[in-house]
Amino acid sequence: MWSMLTTAPWTIQERAYEVRRDFRNQIVFTIDGATARDLDDALHIPKNDDGTYEVGVYLADVAHFVKPGTALDRKALKQATTVYLVQRSIPMLPPSLSEQFCSLSPVKTN
Repeated sequence: MWSMLTTAPWTIQERAYEVRRDFRNQIVFTIDGATARDLDDALHIPKNDDGTYEVGVYLADVAHFVKPGTALDRKALKQATTVYLVQRSIPMLPPSLSEQFCSLSPVKTN
């Protein structure tokens, strides 16, 4: 199934940036394992002026790319999760999405 999906136009349209808040100026850290390639959740915890802390939770926006009713949506619903084995994983989404466009990579804008 992944072979037919690798040709999909996985792009982020400029208008998507216009309707989202930009957090690139925040210090954000992922909470995935050290060897993870699909960085899909992250936090930021800045201290406020009054001494309290704000906790920001960031999740990869997979729904931006996986539209309801598509072949990819049906496959993901059927599998339900990425399966992590000792020596490999069986991804729920194509690596081009989970490890690239939907990854909260610190070195590129997603």
